[in-house]
Amino acid sequence: MDERQREIDRRIRRAERVVLFNNLREHSLLIVIGVAFIAALGFGLMWNSAPDRLEATVLGRIVGDGGVQTTRRGTQLHKETVQLPSGVQITINLSEEDRVRPDEPLRIEIHEKDFGPLHQVSHRFAGYVDEPVKRPG
Repeated sequence: MDERQREIDRRIRRAERVVLFNNLREHSLLIVIGVAFIAALGFGLMWNSAPDRLEATVLGRIVGDGGVQTTRRGTQLHKETVQLPSGVQITINLSEEDRVRPDEPLRIEIHEKDFGPLHQVSHRFAGYVDEPVKRPG
């Protein structure tokens, strides 16, 4: 291969690199969106796999009735406003099977989930005081 052929090959490779970088520059927005989507998907998977833990079970009283709402699948949920002993008012969903008894105290489970600097607290209906405790399993 003589000097002239090497020079031609060098120019061709340089032109191909320029075309490659121009294409990357034109598609940079799509690349950024793709990386952000993959990062959000990874974060969501890690957040959902983080375990939540039962912090406490407290007694609450129904203070307001949010009425009955029907889901898309046809099941009905009772949205009830419950006041905890700390004075905090929360809204819980009671299923069709759980009959609403406004005068009786409810057991409410407080669950917490920590994932780095993020912190989530959720409340779940655990039954009425006179009912036996439901154990999972």
